[in-house]
Amino acid sequence: MEYIIQERLAEAKRLRRSLLVTVADVCYRAGFPNTSYSPKLFKQYQGVTPDLYKRPYCAGVARKAARMALRLASVLLPRPAARSQHDNLPA
Repeated sequence: MEYIIQERLAEAKRLRRSLLVTVADVCYRAGFPNTSYSPKLFKQYQGVTPDLYKRPYCAGVARKAARMALRLASVLLPRPAARSQHDNLPA
């Protein structure tokens, strides 16, 4: 029985890292029959709730997405024209 729980928890951890999978989906896909019991079991074995387990992965994905957006913007957006010394002279 312990082996089955460990395997289901390993699958639950893998699925929980996804941004789009809810706790109920994780329970169902990992093979837990009861969606209210599995988060308690997760916390018992991992020391944190499924939501707290997911947070570092969400933060990492958000940082990666922000970096990619900056790179994309630097490629797609035109750069401002260089200013010369004469641009600041009075007319």
